[in-house]
Amino acid sequence: MFTNSHGSNYFRVGPHPTGSTIDDGPSMDATAEAKLRVREAQRELTQRTIQGIQDRQEGAEYVPWLETMGWPTYLEGLDRQGLMDLVETPDAEHEPLVSIVWDAMDSMLRHSQQTVKKHAGYYLRIEVVRSEAKQTKYRPLQPYMHANAVKDYARPWKQIVAMFVRMRGRESEGPKYQFRAFEQKHFNEMIKQARRIRNRQVRREGRDRSISNTSSSSSGQSSATTDTSQSISSGASDQARSIRLRGLKAACLRFCLALLARRCRGHEYELPMLCAMAVLAVKAQGWRSANEYPPIMSQVIKMARFMIIQMAYQQVDRDHEYAAEEEPDLLALVTSMVNKCMIRGSQGAMQWIFDRRAYGMKIHYTSTAAGDVDWVGDQIRYKKFEFSMHQLRSMIHGLVFETYRALELVMYASEADFPPIPWYQLRDDPTREGIGHSFVQDERNPWPVDGQTWLNDRLLDLRVLRQRGDLISPAKSQEWYELVDRFHGLLVTLVQW
Repeated sequence: MFTNSHGSNYFRVGPHPTGSTIDDGPSMDATAEAKLRVREAQRELTQRTIQGIQDRQEGAEYVPWLETMGWPTYLEGLDRQGLMDLVETPDAEHEPLVSIVWDAMDSMLRHSQQTVKKHAGYYLRIEVVRSEAKQTKYRPLQPYMHANAVKDYARPWKQIVAMFVRMRGRESEGPKYQFRAFEQKHFNEMIKQARRIRNRQVRREGRDRSISNTSSSSSGQSSATTDTSQSISSGASDQARSIRLRGLKAACLRFCLALLARRCRGHEYELPMLCAMAVLAVKAQGWRSANEYPPIMSQVIKMARFMIIQMAYQQVDRDHEYAAEEEPDLLALVTSMVNKCMIRGSQGAMQWIFDRRAYGMKIHYTSTAAGDVDWVGDQIRYKKFEFSMHQLRSMIHGLVFETYRALELVMYASEADFPPIPWYQLRDDPTREGIGHSFVQDERNPWPVDGQTWLNDRLLDLRVLRQRGDLISPAKSQEWYELVDRFHGLLVTLVQW
């Protein structure tokens, strides 16, 4: 069955009984058994295809992208789920060492971002964004990021380092890579620091168990968590006094930059950094597309630039008061590191990331996006959902009615009690750009009531108090605030339409 191309294989239908005679045609039992064996063979083949990575291109639209990235060839034969597990968020209970390194990486990257934000000047941030040897940039590195954005941008780097920690002693089971001496040195130092923290946790948990047998679980966990935060974070006061990193966080920083500093001597996937980047491209079914993977590379680049500047500060003692002629040349340190591992021509991992990101973005901006919405007459189909325009209009009308009803409950009012809004007399001044200004503050608009006090006056009206009963009690007040929250939720949903 399928004698050529992918999926070709032979399967056993069944042995011919010795000494039996050939009938005019197969019996019903033999036919059913043959069909069953065919289905079992197909299921087995499908399962192997899903679980294992094979050196072939899945889907015509992915062929140029995958051929350029080289992931299927490099990761051929490896278990897809196993690779995804290598970069999953660790469980502190089952993987304590990986969890410690994961938290240290998170703290180190956040600290590096804050260092750039609070201490790095314009010229440092201009220099670190260079991607060519002789290039003049006019827009410096932007360090201003929301806390959640920092968390998202830090995740690829945490996954990369976590993969190497998990692969210790299991190098033959995963993607092929080999550290050079300087990479192995920094990796061993990072593991040593993580084990030191883990040993302190174990000793603290042992002391807690010996102090109180009845509350061992709660006190032990609390103490272990405190010890971890103290060991990894090095204390908020230490960070306030110095911008330098110490201990495990400093070891993580040195290891990450060692990965970037390695120069390729042959094939690009001899670089451990690119081995881990290939694992980040694996999905449960298929690979990350040209729309999905470039943002990951952008996150890696952004955090690498933060770490470059942080390392420059690591190499000088900022707590020492230098004389004017002895002021450390931070700009020269940043320039040296950028030239070594952050520009095209360095023949390292970052050059590959720059080039592949540019190629992925070219595909993204020159290819027609796949359609997600399908129209068939009056029917709209989106993924697994299907509805008609009549159903959509009915849903919106129902949402309007439900929102209006929620407003009546919040205000303890009917339609007759609401003050009329003079829609056709409303005016607005688009030239006024002050913060907080809107048409509501425009003095030309004839509002029938004072919007600042109308609701409070109504809620405190004695007639309304009798209508709503004991609203002043805590239980009734809580119910009213829940109604307000529900109204806000309905209103936000309605605004989207």
